[in-house]
Amino acid sequence: MSGEANRSWRNADGGVAHQILDPATGEPAFTGVIQVTALAPSAFLAEVHAKHALLSGSERAARMLPHGGVVVHADASVEIVPERGLDRAEARV
Repeated sequence: MSGEANRSWRNADGGVAHQILDPATGEPAFTGVIQVTALAPSAFLAEVHAKHALLSGSERAARMLPHGGVVVHADASVEIVPERGLDRAEARV
């Protein structure tokens, strides 16, 4: 699981910061995704897929989860992502 809610704090100017950094800027990433849980054959791959999905943003997050998972969007919607090759009817509730 990867997300902004874990290890977050107020920065010097009073804004919210967290430990997941945008590689392009070195600043905390705010992508429209607040949490991702990824399924994978190993814990290492699950962590890689979860971080990749979170950093990819709301529109692309589901595509970064080849083994399925759950994406929580900043608008509080939850997207259940099935494993690729199964029924691709993705649900947002």
